[in-house]
Amino acid sequence: MNLKLAICKKEGATNYGSNGASAEVSIDLDPDFSIEMVSQVSALWHQALTAAVDSQLARMRTAPPAPQQQPESGYIPRRQRGTSGSEPRGPPNLGVRPSFKLT
Repeated sequence: MNLKLAICKKEGATNYGSNGASAEVSIDLDPDFSIEMVSQVSALWHQALTAAVDSQLARMRTAPPAPQQQPESGYIPRRQRGTSGSEPRGPPNLGVRPSFKLT
């Protein structure tokens, strides 16, 4: 008999981000194990996996944030440019009007 246990947790982080961690184990059990024995084994492993996932999330919570890298193109997202987002949208007005000819 094969017993597979998996724990996944996700937490919210600053700036609308999130941190997630997961752990998984697959155990080959003796086919003669009773339901009670399988339940005990799964409870022990569930406790161990939960502790591992919780400790990983705690390390991620206390880790310093990764520095944000600028793309090579030099593009800076609007929120980092210091603009309010109230600027008009669309192509810039370059003083040139497009001309269309209908035939």
